[in-house]
Amino acid sequence: MEKQTWWREAVVVVSILLFPLTAQTQKVPRHDAPVAAYDRAHEITVDGSVQKLISNPAPGSPRGLHLLMDTPGGSVDAHLGLLNEQQASRIGLIPGAAVHIVGTMIGVGGAEYLAARKLTVGNHTLTLRNERGFPLFQVAPRTSAGKIILRRNRP
Repeated sequence: MEKQTWWREAVVVVSILLFPLTAQTQKVPRHDAPVAAYDRAHEITVDGSVQKLISNPAPGSPRGLHLLMDTPGGSVDAHLGLLNEQQASRIGLIPGAAVHIVGTMIGVGGAEYLAARKLTVGNHTLTLRNERGFPLFQVAPRTSAGKIILRRNRP
């Protein structure tokens, strides 16, 4: 009986010593970092020109299409929610194009982004988020020709 008690105590001690190591190794950085709350009371209007579009943002930044824009105050990273590059090019969102954005600044992972609610390019105005900041565009799977792929619900 004494051997079993010693063995149990050894297992408990080893478990206690190894627990902090296993807890640290299980932390995985997430690519789709949570977005801070959209605050309509702090909406701003930003005018500038398109520098470039980023469809694969850096880890830790909000998922979705980003628009880097030049403004008189410097460069701004605008998050366009679920808008995709194909939709963006259809409305003329290309480098050098003049843009007008209504949105609010959000902080994610120590960086600031302009969460765009309304985007105007030329004579096209898109509402990208509702008044609470939730994205309105849904990204549907498409064929290479751009047609939406419909899927049947399985029982």
